[in-house]
Amino acid sequence: MKFSQATQKMILDIVARGQALRPMIPHIRVISFPELKQHLTKEQSNFLKTFLALNPRKYGFRGPKYGITPPPKKLVTIRKELLPGTKKIMTRGVHYLPYNVYCAYRAQNRAMLRDVGRRVFVTSGYRSPAYQTLLFLEFLVKDNFDLRKTLTRIAFPGYSEHGSPKVQAIDFVTMNLEANSTANPIFEATPEYQWLCEHAHKYGFVLSYPRGNPHGVLFEPWHWSYQGR
Repeated sequence: MKFSQATQKMILDIVARGQALRPMIPHIRVISFPELKQHLTKEQSNFLKTFLALNPRKYGFRGPKYGITPPPKKLVTIRKELLPGTKKIMTRGVHYLPYNVYCAYRAQNRAMLRDVGRRVFVTSGYRSPAYQTLLFLEFLVKDNFDLRKTLTRIAFPGYSEHGSPKVQAIDFVTMNLEANSTANPIFEATPEYQWLCEHAHKYGFVLSYPRGNPHGVLFEPWHWSYQGR
């Protein structure tokens, strides 16, 4: 799919607006579409409506559709997760998880600490479809408006496990990796990843995008979804 110059400019303007909103809206990761549209022009809102009507399966994505629903009313807020025994903050920004997923995440970390003296931290939990849209457009710009490439790196709104509490995804970061290192397969070489591969299923977590997955998504060793025990 090719985007016209006018469409590219519209996307760039929305991305710039979304980036400006981040420091203004602490809860931006759970922003709803009605709230987001209050900060956009009528033309930008209309464009999003058209854009979200695209079918990502026409461009290489083969994963399930979860639909676009309002953010859940009850989410656990995660702030400033600390490295065990220190005051070093590992969690950047504010993240959210459904209560049952948060409990499973805590139980999993307790077991990992007991077994290997390590734990993981949330670098991305629940993301509303509106926030997922802003992220997707940012990736699209970075990919020079190559929609097929972007769909291998981030899910289209309505198709993301991050925005579907029934299969809630968490992107993990380890004690020795910075939050932005989740985009690096080096995560695969960590003791935390090896432990997750052996034990995460006991706490309801599944590696969503292993190598050769059928969804048309790149290998993401840090991305685990909660499927329930």
